[in-house]
Amino acid sequence: FVISVVCGVLLLNLAMAGYNRCVDRFGLHLLRSGEYGKPPSWRPWLMQMLVWGFLASAEKVVTAVIVILPLHSRLDAVAQLIEAPVHHYPKVELLLVMVFAPVILNGLFFWAIDSLIM
Repeated sequence: FVISVVCGVLLLNLAMAGYNRCVDRFGLHLLRSGEYGKPPSWRPWLMQMLVWGFLASAEKVVTAVIVILPLHSRLDAVAQLIEAPVHHYPKVELLLVMVFAPVILNGLFFWAIDSLIM
């Protein structure tokens, strides 16, 4: 999960930088992130949402193919080292892995992505 968040923020940051350059260079006002027209229209929102959905999905595929699959055994070894202090306390481990870590990482991811697409 940490790998997905870290790689996700980095890859989406690069993708959005390229996307914004293309939008500005070619004058694609409909696709300018966060701008929906005056008065606001659903068309720019829909187009931007579709582009974002594609970029986010592509990021997941790239992260899986380039990072997670090739480094699977090494990542598992690191995860075991990190979880070693709570290995004898399965309920604590479950709480950390399934509740606290995802809440904190999702919060950081949301903050970073929200800042990125504004």
